[in-house]
Amino acid sequence: MRQNRQSKILIFIRTFLGWIFIVPISCLVPKSKKIKIIYGSEDGRFLDNVKHFTLHVKEIEKDDSYIYLSSNPTICKLMEDAGLSTINSRSISAWWKMLRASYLIVDNYQWMENNRFQLMYRAKVVQIWHGVGVKKIQLNNKFFLGTKRVWLKKIILNFLGKLPTYYAVVSTSEYFTDQFFSPSFKSDFFIETGYPRNDIVVNPHKYRNEILNCDYKTIKFLKAVKNQGAKLILYAPTFRDSGGDALSDSVLQISELNKFGKENNIYFVFKMHPLPRYKLNLDETSNIVWYNNSSDIYPVMHMFDCMISDYSSIVFDYLLLGKTCVYFMYDREKYETKDRELHDYFENMIVGPIAKTQTDLFDLLTDIDELNDDWSEKREEITNLLYEHTDDDSSKRIYDFIENN
Repeated sequence: MRQNRQSKILIFIRTFLGWIFIVPISCLVPKSKKIKIIYGSEDGRFLDNVKHFTLHVKEIEKDDSYIYLSSNPTICKLMEDAGLSTINSRSISAWWKMLRASYLIVDNYQWMENNRFQLMYRAKVVQIWHGVGVKKIQLNNKFFLGTKRVWLKKIILNFLGKLPTYYAVVSTSEYFTDQFFSPSFKSDFFIETGYPRNDIVVNPHKYRNEILNCDYKTIKFLKAVKNQGAKLILYAPTFRDSGGDALSDSVLQISELNKFGKENNIYFVFKMHPLPRYKLNLDETSNIVWYNNSSDIYPVMHMFDCMISDYSSIVFDYLLLGKTCVYFMYDREKYETKDRELHDYFENMIVGPIAKTQTDLFDLLTDIDELNDDWSEKREEITNLLYEHTDDDSSKRIYDFIENN
């Protein structure tokens, strides 16, 4: 407990000093149109929307004014070896570039930590949020602002830089702008360009470095078994703020799942959320594969014959492949009361059957092809509602918006 208090005190002191010293410097240092920074989640992971936007500006536009910021030495070396410019966010050089950056492109809420908010105080921030979904987020999330003394919470969050006004928030359609993004963020613009990560879903070979920071060993194995006629099912659940998951809650029995997979020539690929740290022994489970949860799954999403998920935004990405998702929602009541509120439109967005037990899952997965056919009309209806564009030019549209403004 004392450690947490000390950490909060240190955050307060650092933020206070940032407002006193860094913000005035940020206001005085001239911004450069030739410096635009891209920053990933946590310590600058090379994942999700920022990864695929970076690949676009480097490989398609060949624009060196965009710099990827990361404090992860593994990521920095990985990118440098691939010929992609990056800089360690803890270096003095990075601080100087942050002060001079005219734009900051992010897909997360952690970008403002460690005084980055103050260093880039006058930069135009483009938020490509890491998923259009059904969970209420940010200003629209009661767990974020709380229900008591909201005015005080807003003062604290503004002080910490966690209630910014963005220059632009990226959306996938007018529907999602109205229903999902506008209630959640303050922004000068909401632009329906589509998501960079979906460029690689619909066109898996768009970039030379598309499998950078992917789970190479697992991908090689999956390609081999798929070439032998096996079906692949991706299990990709969302993160639960209150903890727990289908494995630790003993809702999924690994041995039974593996047995079902062997009997039906199915391989279950577990791709868990990047935030939790999982420990699972799969040495004796021939048909269950663990995909590194810190690696990028989007370049190989087209390989899967079916997906199992729940309240995650990955369901909407998978829609673009014309395949069905099975919703494994064994804990919906707990999730809505302890973790996140779900939008009212959630029920209408369910594009696949619902399972609440492992037995339900087995019943639904006996004929994957029939499952996909049964939901084809609903998939098309929701896809048209949620996507203004279904091509592979989302990154280009974001890039053009930035360069033309």
